[in-house]
Amino acid sequence: MEQKKITFSNARVQLLSGATLAMFQLLSVVILARLLSPVDFGLAAAASIVTNIALFISEFGLGAALVQRTELNDKLISTALLISLIMYGALGSLVYFVAELMATYNSSEELGRVIKLLIIPFVFTGLACIPKGLLLRDFQYKKLMFVNVFSYFVGMLIVPIILASYGFGVWSIVWGQIVLSVLTFSISLYYSKMKLAVSFGREYVGDLLRFGFGVTLVRLFDVLVCEGDKLILGHTMNISSLGIFERLSKISLMLSGHLGFFFDSLLFPSFSRLQSDHEKFKEAYLKSVDVAVVTGCLISAVTPLFSSEIILLILGEGWLDYTKVLMLLLVLPGVRLVTRVGDVAMRALSKLYLNSCIKIVAAILTLICIYYFSEFGLRLVAVTYIAVGLLIVVITHLAISFILQVGFSALILLMIKRILSVLVIIGPIWVLVLNCDFGFYGSLMVKLSYLLLVGVVVFIFEGFFGESFRQVLIPLKGRLLFRMKSGGTAS
Repeated sequence: MEQKKITFSNARVQLLSGATLAMFQLLSVVILARLLSPVDFGLAAAASIVTNIALFISEFGLGAALVQRTELNDKLISTALLISLIMYGALGSLVYFVAELMATYNSSEELGRVIKLLIIPFVFTGLACIPKGLLLRDFQYKKLMFVNVFSYFVGMLIVPIILASYGFGVWSIVWGQIVLSVLTFSISLYYSKMKLAVSFGREYVGDLLRFGFGVTLVRLFDVLVCEGDKLILGHTMNISSLGIFERLSKISLMLSGHLGFFFDSLLFPSFSRLQSDHEKFKEAYLKSVDVAVVTGCLISAVTPLFSSEIILLILGEGWLDYTKVLMLLLVLPGVRLVTRVGDVAMRALSKLYLNSCIKIVAAILTLICIYYFSEFGLRLVAVTYIAVGLLIVVITHLAISFILQVGFSALILLMIKRILSVLVIIGPIWVLVLNCDFGFYGSLMVKLSYLLLVGVVVFIFEGFFGESFRQVLIPLKGRLLFRMKSGGTAS
């Protein structure tokens, strides 16, 4: 019972953290979309492959290696930090010298200067994952929440908006990234109480690099899948088109990023503790997949309904021509969430090189399809992501079912059953909206009313989406009813 309370408390902190970050990101996108031009966003998107490499690769997987290890000491932690510093310094130097080549490739001189300055957040973001990994290992979710929320608020909301209002253009985003990375490293270092002693243990290097390099490969291919379109679209189309697609995909990535972060930060430490107990790990994996499929399907079925409303709220009326593109992109968060659960399981089982092979297939397929289909418009680019994403879901969980000796056909049937249950309850509103003209405000009211009704039905019939999802709803329902009763008594 005590463990359930701790898990629920951690989940609540993660939900609060994700909701706050989502609100800040939304405000940032809304305000900057009105202060900066598509060209500014295009330059930032083309250059951001540098910072996104840092974000996805993290510290060459060394932070995850610290979380996954059963025992730690100061010498091991210091060794991990020194390895990260050496590797990021070397890679940052390489990026500096190839910045002009990247600028020439995208036909933009200013891009080279932007990339060179982004090396600063590239390094600090990588180093920050060592102290953040220590906080995650110890389930210090409240401290992690403060690190992420405060750093983002200052670095990606306050700084860029002030600079953009004074006409700094793309440089407002660049300096925001720098402030974000420096704050993240400094605050997480303070909270983790990590000692900055210069101590290098050769005996740890092999294990750290072996696990870390596997994580790096997986995340590197994630970068190619999620960011490769920027290199291609900036070349095959133009910087302005890239800026448009970057703003639209940013909305989708905000949602999938927070969902993935929530599931990852809760599941990875827990899975890592269960890696030696095959039966408990298998049980936890199946429950996690069950919940992720239901959650992902609900998100992929509901959010595209509000594509036009989201564009008007976030980007403005001038972007309404791209509603269909956003509608397709909003399917992706649910697909990526189910894949993310598989990634976490493989990482906890140290099956990183198998996962990296799956990712390279995804990267190659995605980039080839984008290169050939981009000339037909951005809609086909979005469809490419959906198709490859579904393929990765199947391949990833097929591999895990073989490792854990779980019947793959039974797993697929479970997924299909959950998908159909979501379609049964969400499908009618799609039929209604697509076949009836209620007008903008009428359509909005119909959709919101229907979804409110769906929420009430699911709340009452808590087992509608299966036992695993029911176990998630019960504590939430209990707390809500308790608060309602307390409020009614107090009044």
